[in-house]
Amino acid sequence: MAVVRSFSDAGLLAPLLVGLGVRMVVLAFGLGMDCTHDECAYAELTRVLLDGHGVQPYGGHLWAPGYVSFLALHGLVVERFVDAAKLTQVLLSVASLALLYDLARSIFDRRIAALAAWIFALYPTLIAFTHYLWPETLYIVLLLLSLRLALEAGRAAADPGRALVPWAVAAGVALGATCHVKPLPLYFVPVLAVWLFVFFGRNVRAVTAGLLVAGTVALTLIPWTVHAYRQYGRAMIVEATIGENLWRGNNHFLPPNADWGMPRPLEGGYPACKDANFVDQDRCNVGRALGFVRGHPALFLRRVPFKLADLWGPNSFLIRHLHFGLYGETPRVVVVALSALTVASYAAVVVGAVLGLAFAVGGPNRSERVAWVWLVMLLVLYYCAVHALVFGMSRFRLPLMPLLFPFAAMAWTERRRLGELRQRPAALAAIATVLLLFAASWSGRWAPIWEFPAR
Repeated sequence: MAVVRSFSDAGLLAPLLVGLGVRMVVLAFGLGMDCTHDECAYAELTRVLLDGHGVQPYGGHLWAPGYVSFLALHGLVVERFVDAAKLTQVLLSVASLALLYDLARSIFDRRIAALAAWIFALYPTLIAFTHYLWPETLYIVLLLLSLRLALEAGRAAADPGRALVPWAVAAGVALGATCHVKPLPLYFVPVLAVWLFVFFGRNVRAVTAGLLVAGTVALTLIPWTVHAYRQYGRAMIVEATIGENLWRGNNHFLPPNADWGMPRPLEGGYPACKDANFVDQDRCNVGRALGFVRGHPALFLRRVPFKLADLWGPNSFLIRHLHFGLYGETPRVVVVALSALTVASYAAVVVGAVLGLAFAVGGPNRSERVAWVWLVMLLVLYYCAVHALVFGMSRFRLPLMPLLFPFAAMAWTERRRLGELRQRPAALAAIATVLLLFAASWSGRWAPIWEFPAR
């Protein structure tokens, strides 16, 4: 694939080396860092798996097996598997940078690809997550790989002279692996299949591409589904957490948020059900949550903007870790400076991406640019819909951020054309609306970032 050739591309080499260097330097602060919340749970579940007890539920629910298995692979080699996994995550993050460069170069051009790679290399929250024990770094590289392969499957569907099956099957395998880490993309597979049909031929080959991707995703999930049924005595696809998340987001208490300064703990009022089998408990929670929605439709609708504001607000888990003191005794001025850099980088990417979208479909390769813009927009809307149903926080949007980087890069490369928007009232109105919604999402979520706990 072209991404292999991209490693020798001059536009990629500098951000690749800088991204690797920055992550390795920061890793020195992350090795031996105390865990917090789900990080501790992942470490504990990994030790259970290494002791030969399989992937076990935690706190009455079962997570997808991919990330715990990823951590356990390091435990088979070294005793300090957490530090080893963090080093691997640094390398995976650099691989994501290369994949993003290849995607952007393939769809847009080298200038945009290089700038997107630089944004990835220096984006503070992505750097921080390489030494956190959360699955986002592994998930992002698999998601980017899945989308890159899906794009090639689409191109093969549109070109009768190219082999279709290898690309579609590879895309399905990569997407299936992604679902083993976080199952959220599973319900996006039908959308992806329709996208392949609409934008890459609307013919039998395009239908075949979508079916092959969907079928291969299913085949990659079946072994775990069968194993889970044998071990737990209940049928599930990947995990059993949807009931808990629905119940937490649809109840009389406010939806939870674990970001810094958001005093809404995940434990508030949960659990609702106490079945002996965690799958039955999860199904019970689904029923309870949906029953609450049916009984309180107006309240559910009023909370949707609230949840989306949590998803797109200015916070970051890097800010939380700084305030928690997990990097050691950090001077307050450093915490404020790093927090400001984190917030500013996020705001710049979002504003830039919204502006860049206005110019993303012009120029050469227009049909693929249109297809890619639609895919990214559909993914963003899909994430918004999911978190409108459950609840939001800054960590949940992180996998979407790399997909916005090329559009932010385009806003910079096309900055001289921004004045043209005055002659495009519809585009200008759409941009203004999105940015106003973005600004509104910061209301009540900006000030707590700068609050320090009483000593």
